[in-house]
Amino acid sequence: MLNNLKIGTRMSCGFGILLVLMVLVGGYGIKKIHDLNDDIHILVNDRLVKVEQANHLIDNVNIVARASRNLLLIDNDKNLTAMEFQRIAEARKIASDILEELDKTVKQGQGRVLLTKTITDVRPVFSRHLETLLDLIKNDRHQEAKTLMMGDFRQIQGEYFKILNDFNEYESEKAQQAGQEAERGASTATRVISLCLAAAVGFSVSLAFLLVRSITVPIRKAAALAEVMAQGDFTNTMVTDQKDEIGQMANSVNSMATQVAGMIRNIIAGVDQLSAASNDMAAVSRQLSSAAKDTSDKAATVAAATEEMSTNMQSVSAAMEQSTSNVNMVASSTEEMTSTVGEIAQSAEKARAITDGAVNQSRQ
Repeated sequence: MLNNLKIGTRMSCGFGILLVLMVLVGGYGIKKIHDLNDDIHILVNDRLVKVEQANHLIDNVNIVARASRNLLLIDNDKNLTAMEFQRIAEARKIASDILEELDKTVKQGQGRVLLTKTITDVRPVFSRHLETLLDLIKNDRHQEAKTLMMGDFRQIQGEYFKILNDFNEYESEKAQQAGQEAERGASTATRVISLCLAAAVGFSVSLAFLLVRSITVPIRKAAALAEVMAQGDFTNTMVTDQKDEIGQMANSVNSMATQVAGMIRNIIAGVDQLSAASNDMAAVSRQLSSAAKDTSDKAATVAAATEEMSTNMQSVSAAMEQSTSNVNMVASSTEEMTSTVGEIAQSAEKARAITDGAVNQSRQ
């Protein structure tokens, strides 16, 4: 499938997949960080705050209890008495504010049950006994105040402390659970992100290997084919089924090799024809050389004959001159002979006439 994609498309797909993996890993990491931040926010701004508020509430109830006890121990010291009353008022105000804040933030679960019981059942009874105790102390009825403190007040104070401690333990446990959940979330996120990164790296390496191999292997084949062609062997071709730029290059190289091989075959055929023509020309040259030699020999013979003929011609010329003289002499003789022949003819004619006369006479 990769072999049918363009190299640019292949690289773009590879980088796109890597980008998607990075986005997925980054998105998951950001989500887990947000979840962890939410857990930490709940832990820091809710659970631990409630634990701190519960501890602060217990501290202020303790202040109230200690100050009430101190009031019974002070002997006619109005300043100390006033200070203790002031401490009780401040602690009660702080405790009341804390309970109001908790009532707004604690909405469900066992904490809500304990807080509701504290606000509606225990605290009103504790406050009522505290008011009675303080009135007795103000009215110098210390014995009755001690009796109340050691009796009902101590009992309700114990219940108050117990329910506040239960609430504090519950909120501490919730805070601890929130911390453990945050720790587990961080650990899980670390493992998952590590696995995702490992998978992304493995996939990236595999994808890079496939991409590089799909490019380098055909290039090595093309280089090997070019080296073979450089050595003069154009019979080999590059076999590939790719339809990308490498496949186009392979087809071009194969076409070039085919064309060059055809050209070389044509050149070889032309060389063979030229060699045959050269052999024919060499044979003709040999024949011409032989003929030229014969001609040279004949020319030499002709030259000798010509020289001899020249000599003979001179002799003939001399003979011709002699012949001319002879011919003239013959011509003169011929004329004389002609004249003689004419005379003979006349004589013969005369003889014939005589003969014809004699014959005629004899017939008569």
